[in-house]
Amino acid sequence: MPGPTALPLGIGHLSSRRPDVHEEDLHAGDRILAYPDGITDARSPDGQRFGVDRLVDFVNRALNDQLPTPETMRRLVRAVMAHQGDELQDDATAMFLEWRPPRSPLAHLSALAAAGQ
Repeated sequence: MPGPTALPLGIGHLSSRRPDVHEEDLHAGDRILAYPDGITDARSPDGQRFGVDRLVDFVNRALNDQLPTPETMRRLVRAVMAHQGDELQDDATAMFLEWRPPRSPLAHLSALAAAGQ
């Protein structure tokens, strides 16, 4: 989503500037990845950053392979840790969310009624 970054959650009170709020319409199956700079700044033993390009490539490959959201997250954690030589160097907390709209428990009945007409 567009916009500048803001102070981390929990310390926003240290700034008078309020973060921008953006809204997006989500559709069934849409996913959102939230991550700190500890993911993209993760350094390999030879100093190479994990980087945004590697992260985007990783997520795109997972989506193209139709991996479930939990499996994608599990593999991302493993990839970041492996990139750092299994030494966590910074905050690497991340969330990968998938929108699954609520389903009416009786939705199948309307389909059956429509088919019977």
